[in-house]
Amino acid sequence: MERKPIGIVQRLKAFFIVDYINLINLFQYFFFLFSWSVWFFFSRQGETETKVFSLILLGLCTLLHSVLLPRRKLSWAKPLLFINLLLTYWISIEDPAHITFYFYDILIAEAVVFFPLTFAIRFSIYSSLTCLISLAVSSLPVVYVWRNLISFLLVFFFMLLTVDLYKKRLSLAYSETLLAEQKKLLEKTNQSLRQSINALEEMVVLKERNRIAREIHDNVGHSLTAAVIQIEAGIRLASTNPGRAVEKLLSAQDQVRCGLEAIRQSVRTLSLGEKSKDLLTALKLLIIEAERHFGVVVESKIENLGRFPEQTGKAVYYALKEGLTNGVKHGKATRFSFSLENREDKLSFQLRDNGGGCDGYHPGFGLSAMKDRVEEAGGAFSFFSDTGNGCLVEITFPK
Repeated sequence: MERKPIGIVQRLKAFFIVDYINLINLFQYFFFLFSWSVWFFFSRQGETETKVFSLILLGLCTLLHSVLLPRRKLSWAKPLLFINLLLTYWISIEDPAHITFYFYDILIAEAVVFFPLTFAIRFSIYSSLTCLISLAVSSLPVVYVWRNLISFLLVFFFMLLTVDLYKKRLSLAYSETLLAEQKKLLEKTNQSLRQSINALEEMVVLKERNRIAREIHDNVGHSLTAAVIQIEAGIRLASTNPGRAVEKLLSAQDQVRCGLEAIRQSVRTLSLGEKSKDLLTALKLLIIEAERHFGVVVESKIENLGRFPEQTGKAVYYALKEGLTNGVKHGKATRFSFSLENREDKLSFQLRDNGGGCDGYHPGFGLSAMKDRVEEAGGAFSFFSDTGNGCLVEITFPK
């Protein structure tokens, strides 16, 4: 994003917000310098000591306003305030023009602007009492007392309001800066969130593709394998037993139709239900179909099925289906032993066949899909095979 140039108005606004107090400090010093110059050059000073004290006061005020207050060296500035108060008292006694009484206003303003409120109140009281003593020593009329007290109060509350305004403007500027930073952070977070959503959508699409591919493989692969076996049997019986061959071909036709129906069902969500009797019925039907179409024997032992998640039921069903299909197709198995037991701590699945087996574990798409489906349901998948000793599939689902 291209950054816009900062205009003169924004620069001035930032300057006044940041250096507001320093500007007040500068104004106080120039007001003191003006009052001091008028008094020093145009007023009569009776004693040389008064001139010396006035020069010391000028030097201390210059140090205070040029170094200590701008750098917030308040621990050093506090003693100087009291020294300046005593010097102002001494000079005011020898001031027939009463110009030095403005020095008290400046001291009170310094205390209110740069120091905590409790100290500012105490120092303002000290300054007022010192001024009253000076007026009493000089034997001035009562009107001077009221004039100076009113002046002190006005300076005190005006400076107090000024400091309060500065703090509010500073808080507002900080809030605007914080809001801008939060806005940038929010935009960055939104961008990251959009990227995460896009990645999640891609992952969901990929996961759905894999799910559909597994279901097509599990359903269509099973039906087509059975159809191929029936067709091969029909071809072998065509010359010796034509009637039996026709039965095999018709059975193969039924299997192809089942495969087409399975393709249609694969685009919808296949649900076996959460009730154990639905899974039990589905498993028994699957075993009957395998024995009828593959010409194999499946010894089954299904015990104590309880309630478990739908995803677990799907994983069990398709694991049995894929195991029977692989055993017939790749291992040329003719007998299977299947057990499904619901124990206290786990659901145990075991499928063994008498096929040719193989050395090592080289999973194709079917076994990989079976393993993925089991692990997605929270189960553990194991496959064992030896040449000539068939294959064993073991699956466990913890409770």
